[in-house]
Amino acid sequence: MKKPTKNIITIFLLLIAVILSAWFFNLKTRTLEGSILKVDLENRLITLNNKKGDYKIILDDNTKLLDEQGVITFLSYYQRDFKIVAYGKYLKSHNFSPKRIKILKMPNIVLISPDPYSDIAQDFVITGKARVFENTFNIKIVDFVTKENLLDDIITANAPDVGQYGDFMKAIHLPDYNRQSIYVTLYDASAKDGKMQDAIGFELYLRGHQPTGTKKVKIFFNNNNLDPEVSCNKVFGVVRSVEDKLAIGKITLEALLKGVSKDEEKQGYTTSIPNGVVVNKLSISNGVALVDFNKKLEEGVGGSCRVSAIRAQITETLKQFPSVQKVVISIDGRTEDILQP
Repeated sequence: MKKPTKNIITIFLLLIAVILSAWFFNLKTRTLEGSILKVDLENRLITLNNKKGDYKIILDDNTKLLDEQGVITFLSYYQRDFKIVAYGKYLKSHNFSPKRIKILKMPNIVLISPDPYSDIAQDFVITGKARVFENTFNIKIVDFVTKENLLDDIITANAPDVGQYGDFMKAIHLPDYNRQSIYVTLYDASAKDGKMQDAIGFELYLRGHQPTGTKKVKIFFNNNNLDPEVSCNKVFGVVRSVEDKLAIGKITLEALLKGVSKDEEKQGYTTSIPNGVVVNKLSISNGVALVDFNKKLEEGVGGSCRVSAIRAQITETLKQFPSVQKVVISIDGRTEDILQP
């Protein structure tokens, strides 16, 4: 009987290697890290957000749930804004199947209801959990449009012991219903200097006043007439009317990417952002806006001045919204080595 040729043996070994590699790949544990947007107890689902987008974490009866100390706990213990890491495998369409999940960080103030960007009546209730010094923290409400101060008050949580969460509930009555939206900030005042810490902020719409039509926003450009020293990172706002929808931040960025009008150009306004830039994703959580662009943002961009100007335009445009205190820019998911001089 004729022995197999060398080529046939080589092909056979390659096939075995491919099969083993595929098998090993399927067994290999992957990790998914981010902040919880929503916990669905009935369907055992966790919606998680990170810089690559939103993911559905699909739990089964064998999924181990761990707290910060690594002790086994229940799904009901997990809350919005908890930072977690899941170990398992990726499925299609941004789904993830975990073998175990561990809490990395728990915020000191947790909002349960109402959902951010939901609609409310003139009288509504805020509920959540908090673990704060002496069980008290602050609530501040302003009119989102006029910035008029509507409420400064204290909330008390019923925590059973130091370092443990306590439930809280605060009934709110708005003095004037003729408003479009309000902005709520829950925070703990520092005992040292009174500054906000552990703050969470969110917008709510008055029922029947959900965003419709247009809204005035600012987008930011360079202007050497207003900045004769050409400081690069100094930018100036111009007003635009944009569609008033829930994705107002992304819509405003898209208006920025369209550049200056002819009249604005005559007044000395210029943009440092290249043509063809697209917003891939914008998410805002805990005061941090994560904004991802396509690779056009860094194509043909050179010089520290232009790079500083691009960052300033994007950052100042987003920081006009009360929910944004910090902006993190990425390009196709990369945050490092981008927009280099």
